[in-house]
Amino acid sequence: MNAIELLKADHQKVRDLFGRFQEKGGIKINDPIVRSITQELRVHTILEEELFYPAVREMNDEKLQELVEESLDDHQSVKEMIDEIEEGAMSDEELSEHMAMLQEDLETHLEQEETEMFPRLQKIWQEDYLDRLGTGMMDRKQRIQARAA
Repeated sequence: MNAIELLKADHQKVRDLFGRFQEKGGIKINDPIVRSITQELRVHTILEEELFYPAVREMNDEKLQELVEESLDDHQSVKEMIDEIEEGAMSDEELSEHMAMLQEDLETHLEQEETEMFPRLQKIWQEDYLDRLGTGMMDRKQRIQARAA
């Protein structure tokens, strides 16, 4: 799987988890769906920050540099919201509000990657490079998940 396909698959998985969260309604802070969302987001941000964005930065493309900086700002906001959720010191109503804000912010971020960053990179990067980067990202993802289990 190439790097962009891997990230898009992660994006869809998080979207699906948020859909399940909304369908269930009345979710408590310790619900497994909340934990699944926060874990997926943590792993995803690590992959992008450690492997994907550094590779993008090597392109020395001004627009891509801007997109990476915006993405890193988005990640910081997402990580702060995840920290607040994982602290568990909020009411069910506050959890719902936080999850709604997280989903909204995240969707904006994902949309920007999918419509601006990824298409630009697909024009620049060769398929074999995307595959090698994707393999490295998948290896790193598996190590992170094994450690968290």
